[in-house]
Amino acid sequence: MQGLRYESRRPHHSPNRTHGNLDNRILQLRRKHPSWGALRIHAILARRGGRVSWRTVHRVLKRHGFMVRVVRKPVSFKRFQRRHVDSLWQADVYKFRISGVRGHVYVHTILDDRSRYLVMARAYRRERTREATNNLLW
Repeated sequence: MQGLRYESRRPHHSPNRTHGNLDNRILQLRRKHPSWGALRIHAILARRGGRVSWRTVHRVLKRHGFMVRVVRKPVSFKRFQRRHVDSLWQADVYKFRISGVRGHVYVHTILDDRSRYLVMARAYRRERTREATNNLLW
């Protein structure tokens, strides 16, 4: 029964853990300059002779609740679209690899901006001016 009791998996000692003095120096700099991040605090400590990586500084700040991820609100956008059909066509080129075909295949497309109707799509083996003008002529 003694062997079935719960024992913590936490290590008995952490030889690589930062010392309290270093933690205090990092936190003191952060409190004095709230806009500073781990890289700047690391640079200041390095100039003063501290030998600590910026990742360690980041972990100390995170452990003490100073690193909070801010999620930005999505910016709403207005889709640009022409008012009338056939008033604007958009041309684009897409590059693909197809099994059994050596090299790339370039698909030239022409799309109507208002209706999103695919006016033309042609596949070419090269991406040159000749192919683009040929697609426009078709």
